[in-house]
Amino acid sequence: MNEKEVNHLSNQLKRVYSANKTSERPFNLFFTNLQEDGLINRTCCAKVDGFRSYIINFKENPVTELFDSKDLVYLSPDAENTLQNLDPKKVYVIGGLVDDSVKSQVSLNLCQSLNLQCYKLPIDEFMERGETGTYKQILTINQIFEILLKFYETADWKQALAAGVPPRTGFIIKQ
Repeated sequence: MNEKEVNHLSNQLKRVYSANKTSERPFNLFFTNLQEDGLINRTCCAKVDGFRSYIINFKENPVTELFDSKDLVYLSPDAENTLQNLDPKKVYVIGGLVDDSVKSQVSLNLCQSLNLQCYKLPIDEFMERGETGTYKQILTINQIFEILLKFYETADWKQALAAGVPPRTGFIIKQ
């Protein structure tokens, strides 16, 4: 990751933490693969006041070493399967791919190589193209997190997607 992407990631992690902290039903949140002497951790500590004081689980290990692979559910816009519900026994993984030049299939290929479950958000099921927009389903880490958090609070995909999918994408809730 280049410096610009790491700065974007630190901002997104701050937003994730803030949304979780203010939620009525917060998730048990993990920031993984975060080496103490690594660029991402150093940048987050420099750019985000109190980053290391966040009340979450900071782990240096990758998520695949921390949890049983059968419990992991990776989220990817390239997945074939669509997420329908949140299972409290599963660990939902939003990858730290902050990439100004989005590379298709990266998270899906990772899941396939590690034989992990991979799902996409149900944007196609509950949203349609409006009159104008980018129509891209690539969302930031904090946008995906906020959608999951809203769904966790409401059990309503329409409400969650309406709150989290930015208007610039051009997607609107199906009537």
